[in-house]
Amino acid sequence: MRKLIAYYSRTGRNRVLAEELRRTIGADIEEIVELKNRRGTWGYLTGGLDSLLWLKTKIKQYELNPSDYALTVIVAPIWFFRIPPPVRTYLTQNKANFRKLAFLSVCGRGDRNTKATAEIAKIIEEPVSAELMLDEEEFDQNKYRRKFAEFATRIISC
Repeated sequence: MRKLIAYYSRTGRNRVLAEELRRTIGADIEEIVELKNRRGTWGYLTGGLDSLLWLKTKIKQYELNPSDYALTVIVAPIWFFRIPPPVRTYLTQNKANFRKLAFLSVCGRGDRNTKATAEIAKIIEEPVSAELMLDEEEFDQNKYRRKFAEFATRIISC
């Protein structure tokens, strides 16, 4: 069963997590690249506002098609309780192509960000098969390993 990891990361935490998941489950990986500059304080603020307003953005054309995979795992932060605009764009463009979708995130509030998963399900018009939202502190202090291993086991069997 082929798996795809599509990730977006502004600070690098979610990129590290996506790469770790790729090594753990043996998946193909592709970065979701936003064409808008989100660096610095201004990028953080405009990104948060765009997330709150459910806006999409322009992203680089991706090479891997989720329809070629039994499972796609989205790895991305959560901004102001919402998914970031580049991920929203990717999900919208591919909603008919996902067979199963899982979500993995390093974000400020960790598993208290339930709105993000509901937003993903609303966009793709299907429930999310598995989810794990780690808070930044447990990730930075390397206290997430047990949860991560359980998540990896769950999605291997999806």
